[in-house]
Amino acid sequence: MVQPPFQGWTQARLFFGNGNLALRVITALFDAEGHPQTISDLIASDQGQQQETLGGRFDTHDELHGTYWLTISGEHMPRAITAAEKGGLRALAVLIRERCDTEGQR
Repeated sequence: MVQPPFQGWTQARLFFGNGNLALRVITALFDAEGHPQTISDLIASDQGQQQETLGGRFDTHDELHGTYWLTISGEHMPRAITAAEKGGLRALAVLIRERCDTEGQR
């Protein structure tokens, strides 16, 4: 990202699966200093007819605010994410940032 206000920010996306049986997409966004801003983890199965998504944004105090979405055949069932899910997303963001730093992506 090269234009203000996102100059120097990094977005990382990881894709797993073939999209027919199952697909997992993890997306993370980091500011120019490497602090996580958003993180999402989507798992789709049954050719996308069933999807589970955890996602959220980090506030200025590094607190993660997010939602879990279960979607089955177009019916959406959201709920707030649990403390354990927040911890998992935070750990995932740290691992992605470390990997980007190691590979010179940031």
